Amino acid sequence: MQTLKDRDPQEFAGLVGLYHLAIEQVNAPDYERVAPPPQDKTPGALIDAWGLECFKLGFEMGIQLAQNE
Repeated sequence: MQTLKDRDPQEFAGLVGLYHLAIEQVNAPDYERVAPPPQDKTPGALIDAWGLECFKLGFEMGIQLAQNE
């Protein structure tokens, strides 16, 4: 089975770049989280919390891209 990296390295690089931008935004001191970090540190709870942050970041980054074009 081929991965995206194998099929389309340029698209894969673009997604990796967007991921790094998202990480920078989350780590910014003025970033407002959707919810506080979960008290439950099990993998499922951490994945759910990160999913909410990614959902929010996806909308914010989409709006920024649309405004820049």
